[in-house]
Parts: sequence; structure tokens; C-alpha cells
Amino acid sequence: MLAPATYVAVLSQFRSVLDTSTGRVAQLYAAARLLHRAERNRHHEAARALRIHGRLLAE
Repeated sequence: MLAPATYVAVLSQFRSVLDTSTGRVAQLYAAARLLHRAERNRHHEAARALRIHGRLLAE
């Protein structure tokens, strides 16, 4: 992740919502939209982080 401390803080605060099936779908949707924008604007590091997050969610 690009900001590990922020990632951990958000995950800790919202784990009860994010760990549900609906929460995972919402994260995948948001990641897909952000990935599209990151790739279009050539933000390679952000795109890589979003792909990793998406793969972890899909497992």
C-alpha cells in the first residue's frame, strides 16, 4: 500500500463493515474505478497497490 499507516487505521476502524461480503464487493468496485483512473493518468504505483488490494479481496 502507498500509505500503510492509513490503510491499517481505516481497516481497524471499519473492519466490521469491510469484512462482510457487501463490504468486499464495495471495495472491489471502488478499487476498479480507482484503478481505471490510475492507469489512465499513468499513476503506476497507485495502480499496482490497487491490483494487490483487489487480489487480496478476491482470495
